[in-house]
Amino acid sequence: MGNTDIWYAPHNVYRCAGSDRWIAIAVTTDEEWQALCRVIGRPDLNLADLNERRKNQKEIDDAITAWASERDDYEAMRLLQSAGVPAGPSLNADGVFNNPQLREGGYFTRLQTSDGEFKDLPSIGWRFDGDASPRITAAPVLGQHNKQIYQELLGLSETEVSRMVDDQVIY
Repeated sequence: MGNTDIWYAPHNVYRCAGSDRWIAIAVTTDEEWQALCRVIGRPDLNLADLNERRKNQKEIDDAITAWASERDDYEAMRLLQSAGVPAGPSLNADGVFNNPQLREGGYFTRLQTSDGEFKDLPSIGWRFDGDASPRITAAPVLGQHNKQIYQELLGLSETEVSRMVDDQVIY
C-alpha cells in the first residue's frame, strides 16, 4: 500500500519544490477533502466520499503533486494546515535536526558522551502530561558494566572476572 491508507484518501507524500523535499498529507474527513481542493485550486475534483477518492487516487495524487511541486514544503504545510488539512514536511535527518519546532519542543536531549563531547540526541517524539522526560544516556564504553553483569547478575566471583579479563575473554 505504500503511503496510502485503507481508511483515508488522499493519504500520501508529495514532492515539493527543491531537492528531495516532500510533504505528507492525510485527509481524514470530507471537510478536510473540500478544504484541500480549495487550497490547491481544484474544486473540479468533486469526489465527495472516500470510496470515490480511493478509486481516483492517481488523479488526486497528480493534482496535489502539480500544486505541491511549485511550493516549498513548509509553505505547502502552512497553507494546508491553515485550511484545516493535516499536513507536514517529510524531513530528512538534517531537516529533523534543524527543525525549530522539534528543538523548542524538547525533542532533543543534550548529553555528554564518554569521550567528553556534548551531543544532541533525538528523544521520544511525544510526552504525556505529568510524565518525566525520558532518560537518555550515552552509550556505554567497552566493559563499563562488566561488574554488574558478571558479578551481580551472573554471580561470578571477582577472581573469576579478573581471570577472564587477563585471558582477554572479556574487557
